[in-house]
Amino acid sequence: MEDSEQDRRKRRHEPDGGPAAVVTEQDDETRELSHVECWKVLGDSGIGHLALRSQPVGVDIMPINYLITNRQLFFRSAPSTKLEDLVQHPHVAVQVEQLQDGSWFSVVLKGQATRLASDEDIERSGILDLIPTQLGDKLNYVRVIPDTISGRTFAAR
Repeated sequence: MEDSEQDRRKRRHEPDGGPAAVVTEQDDETRELSHVECWKVLGDSGIGHLALRSQPVGVDIMPINYLITNRQLFFRSAPSTKLEDLVQHPHVAVQVEQLQDGSWFSVVLKGQATRLASDEDIERSGILDLIPTQLGDKLNYVRVIPDTISGRTFAAR
């Protein structure tokens, strides 16, 4: 039995697990966020996903907890290949989603990541007050200086 067009629109994925064949149009409840709204979402959250180029897989996405100071994003890291990858490919993206009052807010910050090297920079960033959400020594401190920030909000369904 073949599905109707309406049945395919309701389903999020095709039966084989592939992406939906029909993309719904943007509704009136979807809108772009201002820069001020984007920074508020970033500042309110503290948990996001870091996307970076890595070897040998090409791109990696990992959860991070972070803080915002002076419109820069800071996070802690244990010694890992993530730090090695950041040195070779410092351009990263951080994505945050938040459900608030029946709407989703999604923000993407893109920028350049650098490991903080001086005690003065580390102390000024406030990163020492950030408690890691995962166990282990996270004694490496990274700053992401944003190039772009964008976001949108849409109704939760």
